[in-house]
Amino acid sequence: MQPTSRYEKLGFKQILERSWLDFSINLLLHGKNPQEARKLLMEVIAQEDTSNGHRSIQTTEFAVSMLKAWIAPDKDLILFRNQLLAVAQRIPQNQWNILHWACLTASYPFLLNFSEVTGRLFFLQSEISRTQILSRLQDIYGGREAVERALRYALGTMICLGFIIKKNTLGIHIAPKKILITDKQLGLLLWKAILHATQGNKIAVSTLRNAPALYAFNIPNDLSVNRVDCFPDLNVQQFMDESLLVIE
Repeated sequence: MQPTSRYEKLGFKQILERSWLDFSINLLLHGKNPQEARKLLMEVIAQEDTSNGHRSIQTTEFAVSMLKAWIAPDKDLILFRNQLLAVAQRIPQNQWNILHWACLTASYPFLLNFSEVTGRLFFLQSEISRTQILSRLQDIYGGREAVERALRYALGTMICLGFIIKKNTLGIHIAPKKILITDKQLGLLLWKAILHATQGNKIAVSTLRNAPALYAFNIPNDLSVNRVDCFPDLNVQQFMDESLLVIE
């Protein structure tokens, strides 16, 4: 039996706290290898207090297994992870949530579908409900219970990262103020995250400019694909009158 690709997996099995994701970047910037990083993450997460005491071993293991997006990504995502780390060294830590969105989206394409659904809903209305998101995700993945669980964890993670604001306890959410992306390389990395989360790794530039998944970001219209020379794995192809951005 063929192993399930990341494009087919739901992947989300734990809410990821912003502090864990930031810690993952810091471990990598301090030269920790995947084994060392995993051990330190296990220790830190397991010792955190919750309403029921310390986190369970299973919860901790689920969290650390998802944090592999940073500490031990799939082989084809290592270069992308390293490109994100290079940006992490020159932007303030309070902006690292942008990098987390990119890293998690590339590693867990379920998050791309979640963000696209959420972005389309926010385009239509100022307040959205968890039920609305679930209904549209079930149109994509089917009415499995696993989809509802993955939604709960993805939604919780996006709230922790500040990309969705929980308005009340009734499951109503609003969009945050858009984050202005002034760094052109960072803007391209957000586009690259969508490319990595899309089978074929090829999308029209016009589609990327209007991607609903990027609802939380304000990417200037002058972001030019002529700057792809800063990323050796990124290329532009022409198809009729359309420019296609491609990861090779």
